[in-house]
Amino acid sequence: MPKNFIEIPKDLKKYMQLIIDNGYECYLVGGAVRDHLINVDNKDFDFCTNIPFDKLKKLIPNITIMKENDHRNTAIIRSKGLDIEFSTYRGKDLKEDLFNRDFTINAIAVDVYGNIIDYYYG
Repeated sequence: MPKNFIEIPKDLKKYMQLIIDNGYECYLVGGAVRDHLINVDNKDFDFCTNIPFDKLKKLIPNITIMKENDHRNTAIIRSKGLDIEFSTYRGKDLKEDLFNRDFTINAIAVDVYGNIIDYYYG
């Protein structure tokens, strides 16, 4: 598989597609992307999105809202041995969110089709 493409597991992709189908953005980010690129197994998946969490809760009723504040919201689903975390953007859009991440390798995103987005050369 080429390094500019990551196949997203079907169980994860369905959540991304649900958010996108409702008019919002959703990207796989952080450690799961990094670990895939360096061939390390991962059971912890992080997504960033611009969906308001009241709407996310309606779309995914079994999601647990972990933190809500003025800056960023976080919610989690535990499913089939996976931890699936959703956070609102750290900034106004994906590019700003990625800029605000801790390491450039963690500032890589993947869209629902598996395309890598790397604004900062992680």
